[in-house]
Amino acid sequence: DFSKVMFSLRYDNQNDIRSDTKLFFKDMTFRALSDFPLIKKANGMYSNYDHRLVASFQNGVVTAKSGENVDLSGSRFVIPDTKILPSPAQLSIMVKGRLRTVLELLNNAPFYILDRADQNVDIADGEAKIEVDVTFPIKPGLAAHDVSTAATGEIVHFVTSGLFKKYSIFGKKVRLELTPASLILRGITEYKDIDLDTE
Repeated sequence: DFSKVMFSLRYDNQNDIRSDTKLFFKDMTFRALSDFPLIKKANGMYSNYDHRLVASFQNGVVTAKSGENVDLSGSRFVIPDTKILPSPAQLSIMVKGRLRTVLELLNNAPFYILDRADQNVDIADGEAKIEVDVTFPIKPGLAAHDVSTAATGEIVHFVTSGLFKKYSIFGKKVRLELTPASLILRGITEYKDIDLDTE
């Protein structure tokens, strides 16, 4: 539902007519990318001023293939100039949830960020708060090489059991940096009752 709509037209001698549209939405469903899961229960604002389009999500969730929800509150979708074709788009995704579920979400088409980094979705687990910056052109048939993706964030109650055979590594708080080229984890971890400053 749209709870509030604002529209104005301005005229100046240099730029002719400028339009400004603001729509405040509540409990709506969006699809940011054709292959990305639906953003549901979204509250926020859509604006279009002088060919700059912005959708800001105060609240919103997506459901991963596992059935678990990921919180997208604070995310933004921006097209800086809709006159350019194909229009460049910027997606700033603020994700909060179980790490495995977040990584599963980031490995959806067209991102495939873990596949491209040669990593598994279940490499680690914990509670994650991650910011993902995505840039891509608005065009049909979007492929992975058209999309630039980078993620940084923090994982609490971190655990991974896939690195050293049967032994697990734990960490109260670990920093994550993820690109299609690499996955970096930094923090104080515990391995076989030994505290390690690891990267």
